[in-house]
Amino acid sequence: MAPRPGPFARLIEVFHTPPYGRVLEILFWAVIAVAIAALGWLVYRYPNEPLAYLIWIVAGCTLLFGLLPQKKHDAPPPPPKGKRGQIAQQVKASKAEKRKGPPPPIQ
Repeated sequence: MAPRPGPFARLIEVFHTPPYGRVLEILFWAVIAVAIAALGWLVYRYPNEPLAYLIWIVAGCTLLFGLLPQKKHDAPPPPPKGKRGQIAQQVKASKAEKRKGPPPPIQ
């Protein structure tokens, strides 16, 4: 059974699968930026103006991060057909087995 993807992976999947996923992603980051800007406004109300400006810069950067273009990765090419495909699958499995490392010690 495959492990369940983490919360961040599920969030990214929500942003990239629905028809308006990109709009949802921009709104998500915009809401976070507005919350940070509101915190900056609260800091500004008290005599700490430079800190408020720094917080507003962070809010602006958060909003700009949400507007960055997102590119999906291309799907891996299908394995070759025939004998070459079988050999390629065996090599891939062998490399995965080597990466896995030795089995745990028996107790």
